[in-house]
Parts: sequence; structure tokens; C-alpha cells
Amino acid sequence: MGRDIIVEKLNRELTETITSERQVVYILVETRKLLELMGMREDYPQLCFFCDWAMHPTLDRVPAQRVIKLFDRTVVAQRTSPPTLADIQADPDAMQKYFGEVCSAFDLIGFGGFKAQIEAFYERQKVDCGLLQREEEWIRFLGYYSSVIEDCPLKCQGDAVYVRTLIVRKVPADSYSTESQVNLCLQWIWVHDDGTETPIINSTLVYPQSQEECEP
Repeated sequence: MGRDIIVEKLNRELTETITSERQVVYILVETRKLLELMGMREDYPQLCFFCDWAMHPTLDRVPAQRVIKLFDRTVVAQRTSPPTLADIQADPDAMQKYFGEVCSAFDLIGFGGFKAQIEAFYERQKVDCGLLQREEEWIRFLGYYSSVIEDCPLKCQGDAVYVRTLIVRKVPADSYSTESQVNLCLQWIWVHDDGTETPIINSTLVYPQSQEECEP
């Protein structure tokens, strides 16, 4: 019975365009409940992580530490010289491995895993996710989601080389949107122990505006 009620709530909420942080939080709270109820947290780790991030002012448990380590690997690679010719001769895959480290966090910052897992989970649970499958609605959803998690730090108490605290901050929309397209730009920031900040990566998601959206 509990599952059916949650599915009904999600289906009802997902018939409406996302227009507020409240909607995003409600959707993710109910999704998190359903994950827990069905015993599927481990099956959808990125979905579970992004749900948790919307519900806590700080995350410092294992899923958050896994995410931070992706960014730590990127920083380590950025501070390391690319493979030399001798390195490549010794290991033909050296350059590919190097770029793999530099790009280790790229899937996460593009929210690709989040989108894939929420769609797969909803399909499995008979939740209609047609709204979020539309590119402009997904980016709209992420825009409100990023406002929810903005400046809510992820913390790592483990063996990270550099990055132990990570935050996300939105870049003001009027600095990059145009009349023909709307972008969501997020800055992923390493917060040092002394409180200073170093941007690591920017992620930008784009969708074209329709003629109706462009009209005043």
C-alpha cells in the first residue's frame, strides 16, 4: 500500500511543470522514500546521493566522500604534467588514463548518471517521468535543484589528497543566457581549510528557447 501511495503522489506531481524549489524537494523526498521502501538504495547510488543532498545541510558520509574523491582525482591530475613520450612508449594507454583522471568528475557534473537513474527507477516503479525526459524541463528541474543544494557542502574525512570540502554555486543567469537559449551554469568549488575557495570545474547545460519563451 505504501508504495502505491508514493507512486500516486509522484505521478500527480510530475504532471505539472516544475516552477519551484518546493516541488523539487517534494519529488526527491518521495523518491527517496520509495528507494528506501523498495530496498533499492544500492541499485541507484547516484539517485540516492542526489536525493540525500537536497535533504541535508551537509553531507559527509560514504556517498559524499566518493563524490569528493572524483573531484580530488581531477585536481591531482590537473596538477600533474601530462605523460611524456617516454611514458607513452612505456604504456600506450598513459594519455588515455591521464585524461580519464582529469575528466573523472565530468559525468557527475553533467548530471548524466542522475538523469539515467531517476528515469530507470521511475520506469521500474511505474512512475511517469515523461516531464523530466524533456530536455528543457530537466534543465529547469536542475535549476531549482541547484538552488536547493547551493552552498550545502560535501565533506570528506578520508584520504583525499587535496579536496576535502566541495560546494556548488550557480553562476548568475544574466551572465550567460541569451534570447535564443537558456543555460544552467554551475561552479563546483573546492573550499580550503582556511575558508578560501578554488573553482575546479564549471558545468553548463543548454536548451534552446521556443518562440513562445522568447516573447515578452
